[in-house]
Amino acid sequence: MLSRFGTGCSAGWRPVNPASPNPRMNLEEYAGRLLHGRLTVPRDLEGRYVLQKVVLCLLLLLVPAAGLAGYGDDFYEGLYARGMAHFHASEYQAAFTDLHLAAFGFVDQLDRFETAEAYAAIAAHRLGNEALTRCALVAIAKADGIQPHFRSIAIPDALRAELDRAAALLLTSEERAVLRIAGQTQHPSAAR
Repeated sequence: MLSRFGTGCSAGWRPVNPASPNPRMNLEEYAGRLLHGRLTVPRDLEGRYVLQKVVLCLLLLLVPAAGLAGYGDDFYEGLYARGMAHFHASEYQAAFTDLHLAAFGFVDQLDRFETAEAYAAIAAHRLGNEALTRCALVAIAKADGIQPHFRSIAIPDALRAELDRAAALLLTSEERAVLRIAGQTQHPSAAR
């Protein structure tokens, strides 16, 4: 007997009736036979291998996905570069936004993450926004608690001193200890 899956009829296979309205095997039947080991390599009606078509379709879908995998890195690099340009142009609101978002893309590179957050914290501090400054400083403290990098990141001494002053004012003693920053006993606004 002839079958659409080859010549002869192996155990469990029914011959295909070309006159039937749906000569193809349904998914449940195919899966059942595949699980029970009674399935040979299926062919479609023209005789081409279905498995080859499936593999080819998967490859055609995965190749563009592999190209897009590196796209995220360029995005965060662009944000970082734009944020640094805003920072050097004294556009601190735009600098904070871009650098804080860029830091998110660098979570697997702690030195880059802490550098972006440090510049974001300085930008927020220069804006006078204590909440955003503290947010960026806490992110640095949490990252430094995992793997210490803060003291080794490349920041000019004047900016590091400004960052240390902001951290001394806004962080708790535990957070300052993680960053190895000496703290102030009280907030300057409380002394007034």
